[in-house]
Amino acid sequence: MSTAVFSNVQEVDVDAEILNAANLPVAVENVIWESADESIVQVIQNPTAPLSAILRSTGLVGSTQVFVMADADLSEGELPVLGVLDVEITESGEFRVEFTLGDPRRREE
Repeated sequence: MSTAVFSNVQEVDVDAEILNAANLPVAVENVIWESADESIVQVIQNPTAPLSAILRSTGLVGSTQVFVMADADLSEGELPVLGVLDVEITESGEFRVEFTLGDPRRREE
């Protein structure tokens, strides 16, 4: 099984290739990408290349899975295909400091 690891401020392109037992590409249709937990990773499927997508972190840290589902076009008919990608979102390590100031006042002597 494959694993993708990236930070909570990143996104990554992903391509899937459907292969048969002889490692030859198989034509597929009805491709659907799906995240098991969209609060961690959102999947944006490429409308012109259905086997391509963008995995976009939402800012939360955690682990989830991304699925790609399709129908393999076989001479005998169609066969469902399911691919699973483990995704781990890590903390980016980027921080910023914000200051909150009170109202100015006359200093005490």
